[in-house]
Amino acid sequence: MIKRLRAFLKRGELNRQTQMINDIVEDVLHLARSDLIGRGISTQTSLAPDLPPVSCDRVQLQQVLLNLLMNAGDAMLDNADGTKQIRITTAATSEHGEGLSGGR
Repeated sequence: MIKRLRAFLKRGELNRQTQMINDIVEDVLHLARSDLIGRGISTQTSLAPDLPPVSCDRVQLQQVLLNLLMNAGDAMLDNADGTKQIRITTAATSEHGEGLSGGR
């Protein structure tokens, strides 16, 4: 995964393929887990089952999600212990077919 993220940082062509959003979320959470634990941040997921696949550049989406996680972690630096939590939810929407949201 790190090789693919580094490849993303090198300017290149998009590599659009059919991907499963929940798999991408889980990959990024696995990658960020030790950093989040070190910051005292817990994560909670609610990943919708049976989401349709989407066409996207997997590495690019991983980078976006990783940046969102790190930014959320940075925003909680001054929070009291036990109150640092990131929630990630995926859901199908009627308008465009799939969705992804996060909150704290």
